[in-house]
Amino acid sequence: MARYRGRLLVWMAVVSLVLAFFLRIQLQWDSTDFLLILGIVLLGLASYVWILFNPGLDQTYGEVESKKTDNPQKSRWKIVRNFYGSSILVLALGISFKILHLTGANELLMLSFIALAILSYFLAYYLSKNGWLIFVIGSAFAMTMMGILFRILFLSGGKEILIGALILLVILFFFIIFKRKSFHRLLVKLYFVVLFLNIFFQPTGYGRPSLYGKLSLAYTHKTFIVDEIVLMLQETNVFLLDKDSKSRVVAFNKSVQRSNWYTARYGNKLGRTRTHSVMAYAYANVAQSILDSVTRKNEISPDQEKQKLLEVGWIAAHQANKISALFNFEFGSPEEIKANIRLEADILVALGKNEEAIQALRKIVQSNPPADIKESVEKKIKQLSSK
Repeated sequence: MARYRGRLLVWMAVVSLVLAFFLRIQLQWDSTDFLLILGIVLLGLASYVWILFNPGLDQTYGEVESKKTDNPQKSRWKIVRNFYGSSILVLALGISFKILHLTGANELLMLSFIALAILSYFLAYYLSKNGWLIFVIGSAFAMTMMGILFRILFLSGGKEILIGALILLVILFFFIIFKRKSFHRLLVKLYFVVLFLNIFFQPTGYGRPSLYGKLSLAYTHKTFIVDEIVLMLQETNVFLLDKDSKSRVVAFNKSVQRSNWYTARYGNKLGRTRTHSVMAYAYANVAQSILDSVTRKNEISPDQEKQKLLEVGWIAAHQANKISALFNFEFGSPEEIKANIRLEADILVALGKNEEAIQALRKIVQSNPPADIKESVEKKIKQLSSK
């Protein structure tokens, strides 16, 4: 009975998720988050039911409870699967918080993914008979969980962790096929779930987003045609990664054109999207790296090349502030916004355009930003005016 209830929950979750995407993208509805959250919660409940009520007996493998303690009611396996199922529920809650932009979402995600990663080794112990493979299975599952966490929170290293986990999963595939009796049916099913999740969050190519990333962009922007947005994000990063100065500037200029297209088309009507955040951060990084390279001794000798680089740096800093201005400079942490505003002014000063720097700062003051931002900008204006 529990198995059929689990399947019903899965089908209800799939219908809810498909309906959310259909209504948002095809019919351009705005209020579809409740369907998305409903689908996530139903998947969490289905997984919980599946883990807790999955039969302990596998005709090929045997009984999981053969590794139990003397008291069946205090079986360590029952404790492990209860904790694993509960961690999945916490994960569903964290994803729901993330969709609603609620405080505590990242903490819930970290708690659940770390718990799932640790419990992966216990699952491998109870559901596998091969001693040395327990560590490999646990590591593959744990690395996948941590890689997904890093990808969702946009932390560096997530891609490398997932690739390492995928290598282990591919190796395990052959053992699961040829040594089926060594693995419980539940572990085999979990293996294919983890393999799917690993592939789902893997980048589809160099600098390309994962399937998760593409679906996220599609849902946010109400369209499956997201190539322009992907290219915009790629070309900004080329400036930081490519060593060839000509190709990096060309890519950067194309990125600015697409960024202007993006802000003109979407503005702030979608709210503060992850694309806004990534672009503002990338442009600020480009501007800061240019200012640092120019001010570093003997880094760039010809004045003409310095001038060209500083002009690119000013465009980058201006783009970052332009994105922040869409949300009245309340996008990101106040300290980051203050630093980006000062960065644009500092680059203009380095270009010998002190008056233009003051005028740019005054425009920001006139836009009536938050009090702490306004105070910081006015302080910078006084500093430049005294020169």
